[in-house]
Amino acid sequence: MSRPTDTRTPRPPVVERPGADDSPLTTVVPEEDESEEDTLEVVSTIVGSLERAGDWLVADRIHARAFCGYQKLDFTRADLPADGVVEIHCSVLCGQLELIVPEGSEIDMDDLRAIVSDVKHGGARKKLGKFLRRVITGDVIESRARPEGEPPLFVITGQVILGGIAVISR
Repeated sequence: MSRPTDTRTPRPPVVERPGADDSPLTTVVPEEDESEEDTLEVVSTIVGSLERAGDWLVADRIHARAFCGYQKLDFTRADLPADGVVEIHCSVLCGQLELIVPEGSEIDMDDLRAIVSDVKHGGARKKLGKFLRRVITGDVIESRARPEGEPPLFVITGQVILGGIAVISR
């Protein structure tokens, strides 16, 4: 069996940027163990098609962009992040995005906006309530990791305009 290709990149550092009133728009992220650094992967399709399936290393965060194109991301045989959470930010304009998740997975689509578009959800269990990536109380940071034995969680955010997104469990 061949080793999956690692196409992930480390998340860029958070920087403070002055707003109109010279107040910071973002805050400094608390330092964490570098061995658990989030990864980001950008997958873009413009007037074409792209399919990712089989054995591949999944980044913690994926930006899936389909402009007048078709994308299929199949996670059924993929190596998911150790914490069991995959965040997928979608930007679909006049295109289609198909996400195939492992059977029994949970999905959170509370922050997905669809404008003149189809959103189909088949087989995956919809997670109730908002997903919180981290809960910060004082100096204590709770990990976003899922308890052992819990199914993977796919958090899908973004927007679909004049297109479609389908989340299918297999």
